[in-house]
Amino acid sequence: MCCGCRCGKCCEKTVLALMQKLNPGLGVKEIVRLLNLIRKRLAEEGNYQPPKQLKDEKDSSTDEEDCVDEVLKLSEVADDLKLDGKWRPMVVTLGLMYKLQKIQDDSWYDVESVFISDKERRRHIVDVFGFFWKYLFSISYALVLRKTESKKLQKAIADGVDVKEEDVIVMHMKDAKNLQEHAPDSFLIIHHDRKEIVLTLCGTKLTPTPSLGDIMLDLHADSIDYLGGRAHQGMAIAAENIIKVMEEPLQKCCRENPDYRVLVIGYSLGAGVAQLVTLALIKGKKLPEETKLYCLAYGAPPIFRSSEEFYSPKNIFSIVHHNDGLATFSLHTLTKLFLQVRAIDSLKLSRRNMVKLLRSKLVIEQTDSSGARKHVCNPEVLEKGEWKTILSKVESVKSSGFDELDMVGGNLFMVKRCEDEDYVIRHLNSLSVMRNLSSNLKLRSDCFSDHMPWGYTGLFKESGEGYDISVLDEYLN
Repeated sequence: MCCGCRCGKCCEKTVLALMQKLNPGLGVKEIVRLLNLIRKRLAEEGNYQPPKQLKDEKDSSTDEEDCVDEVLKLSEVADDLKLDGKWRPMVVTLGLMYKLQKIQDDSWYDVESVFISDKERRRHIVDVFGFFWKYLFSISYALVLRKTESKKLQKAIADGVDVKEEDVIVMHMKDAKNLQEHAPDSFLIIHHDRKEIVLTLCGTKLTPTPSLGDIMLDLHADSIDYLGGRAHQGMAIAAENIIKVMEEPLQKCCRENPDYRVLVIGYSLGAGVAQLVTLALIKGKKLPEETKLYCLAYGAPPIFRSSEEFYSPKNIFSIVHHNDGLATFSLHTLTKLFLQVRAIDSLKLSRRNMVKLLRSKLVIEQTDSSGARKHVCNPEVLEKGEWKTILSKVESVKSSGFDELDMVGGNLFMVKRCEDEDYVIRHLNSLSVMRNLSSNLKLRSDCFSDHMPWGYTGLFKESGEGYDISVLDEYLN
């Protein structure tokens, strides 16, 4: 029988309690704590006062029932945060922000210097990224068809990446019940024909059976001390576990094959972990000095920040599909987005006026000589109506209450596939420019599908043949 509240809340409470009971080591309480912190941050920005019975987020004595109750209060925040009693669809507010983000990015997104203009160079770069995406995908595909025997899986992976079974050096697959012991599926493979040692870190596993451990690593998005800075908690935990498993066999491969290069590659969750693993290898000087090390990270979010800028080495290459919005997702950017929505709502615009603003042509689309489409601000429209006031409100939100993390690495490539099978590539090569991308949760059309595996597969559909990784060496200085 229902306890008197809405059935949806009863179901939520039951699911959360069950998750905590069945998986006590995966940190369900920590996720609830983070949600609670977001709620408090929103409350601090308005007239809403948190309930007096709200427990301190550091109170480790919170029992299972109380912990679950806290997250259910989140669903009531929208009601408690009423500003004038009028309902405004969030999708319309997000639409206004979508248009504003396009003009906010004018100063860096569409300037001529960020584009790679040489068509042949673009083709070579895409072939490298396409080859290793397909490499990573072939391993993930073997996992989807996962065999019950490790020997069969080893053969499937070896066949997928075209090596002998004995060249699959390490297969690490552990869906741990304790988050501190978990890491995404990872594989160390040696390619004698190409003189490469490849450490592959897979993304969040959703098929054939979702990995709760991977999902919880993603959700543990608060930051902790790591490598002399602050890092995404879940990914830092995973990176440490990967180092423990892979360090010794990786070093052995390098000693036995001193002229081989090492590549650390990953996607999404695996991409962020790959970047932290690469930083750990560099900072800890864990590989021979003469070993060439590369990291290719597909769709990696902001995960690290330090007062020392050692975390922007040029040999870490981030690859972002054109409209991949999840590559800008962090606890900071998510909370900041909520705060910006509240800031716009505080203007008490009428729904009619909001729709009228959405229909106005704030952004003008232009095409440059290279064929790249650019979106620039229409100054006449910006000066009219409430656009300048809305922009001022959005830009007034600076802090989220959480650590602002950066994208790791010294080279970031935003890649878009065109209809003529050519590519538009934006190249960002400094921390200050990359912060334009990582400082806000980017609202883009196809922001979810461009992040998904099929999005990257479509991006690199007809690339990867005859790749030459030396094209990346030109970006190491």
